[in-house]
Amino acid sequence: MKRGFLFICFLSFVFLAAFSTCAVSCADIVMLKNGRSLEGEIIEESGTTMTLRTKIGKVVFKRADVASEERRELPEGFFGEKAEEKPQVTVNPVPLRAEGYGEASAANFNLSVSAEVKKLNNGDAILVKYTTNLPDKTVLYLTVKALGQELITRKQKVRGQSFAIRLGPFEEKRFSPGLYTVQVSCAVSRQESDEIKKQLGNIDDIVASAELRVGSPGESEQATGKRKKQLVSELKELGKLYNQMTAEYGSQKKKFDREKWDSLSESWKADLKAIKDVDADYRKSVIVMDYAAQESMKMLIVSTLERMSILYTEKLYKKDGLAFTVPPSPDDRPADALNKVVQELFSNEKDFIEASEKVEGKG
Repeated sequence: MKRGFLFICFLSFVFLAAFSTCAVSCADIVMLKNGRSLEGEIIEESGTTMTLRTKIGKVVFKRADVASEERRELPEGFFGEKAEEKPQVTVNPVPLRAEGYGEASAANFNLSVSAEVKKLNNGDAILVKYTTNLPDKTVLYLTVKALGQELITRKQKVRGQSFAIRLGPFEEKRFSPGLYTVQVSCAVSRQESDEIKKQLGNIDDIVASAELRVGSPGESEQATGKRKKQLVSELKELGKLYNQMTAEYGSQKKKFDREKWDSLSESWKADLKAIKDVDADYRKSVIVMDYAAQESMKMLIVSTLERMSILYTEKLYKKDGLAFTVPPSPDDRPADALNKVVQELFSNEKDFIEASEKVEGKG
C-alpha cells in the first residue's frame, strides 16, 4: 500500500514537472525538411503556405517544405516584452544549400535518389547520390529540370548498390533562385544489354525524383521579375528599331541620302550589339533562363534585323548606282521575306509584353 502510494506520488511529480516545463517553453513546433525546427505560433495558413510567428519575427514558408508540425497552447509571455511590436517578415527559411530526396520502386526493384546543390568557386554543381538493388550495368538516365527545361542529361550505369556523381560546375555559371528537379530513371526499353532486359523482366519504368530549392520564393520572384522587366524593355526597344528602320527605308527609296542612311545604319548596329552583349552576359551567368522561349525569339529578331539592315543598304546603294558587297550569310532570304518573319515574331511576343505590363501595373 505504501509502495503504491509512493508510485502515485512519483507519477504526479513527473506530470507536474512536465507541465511546468511546458508552461515555460511549449508552443507550436514546425519541423522543416531541411532539418530546421521552428517554434512559435501558427497565425496564418493556406493550401500552400504557412506563417509562423516566432520570437524573432514572422516566418513564411511553403507547406511542401514542412516535414511535421505539432500544435500546442501558447504560454503567456512567450514572446516577451516586445510581443505587441510588429515583427519583421522573413520569407521561407530554406538555406541556399538546397537538398532533396525521392524514391520509387517496381516489382522487386527499388531506386532512391538524393541531390544537393554545391556552391563551388568555379560555379555551381549538383551532387547526386543513388541507392538501388537494380542489377549492375543497368542503364540509368539522370536529368536536371527547371522551368520546363532540361538543363542537364547524363547516362549512368549501375555500379553497386550506391553511387555518387557530381554534375557540374558549368563554366562558372550559377543556379538562379528557384525550384529544380533531379530525376533518375530506369526503363527496360532503353537498356543496352539483352541480359539486363532479361533480368528486369516486364517491370514498369522506375523514376525517382528529388526536388531542390535554391534560395527562397521571394528571391526567386525578385530574380524572375528583374529579368522579365529587362526582357520586355529589350523587346520594346527592338520594336522601335524595326519601325524606324522600315520607315526610313521607305523614305530613302524615294530619295536616297547616303550620309543619313549610313549614320542610322551604324546607330542601329550599335543598338543591336548592345542587346546582344547584355544577352551574352546573362547566358554566361545562369544555368537556366527564366524565359527561354522569349529570349530565343528576341535573339532571332536581333539577327533578322541585322540582316534586313544589310539587305536594305544593298538595295539603296544599287538603286543609286553604288557598289556594295553583302557579307556572306547562311540566310539567303530576301529583305521582304525577312520583314514578314520579324512581323510574325513581334506578333508572338506581343502577348508576353502586354501580360507582363499588366502584372507590373497591378503591382
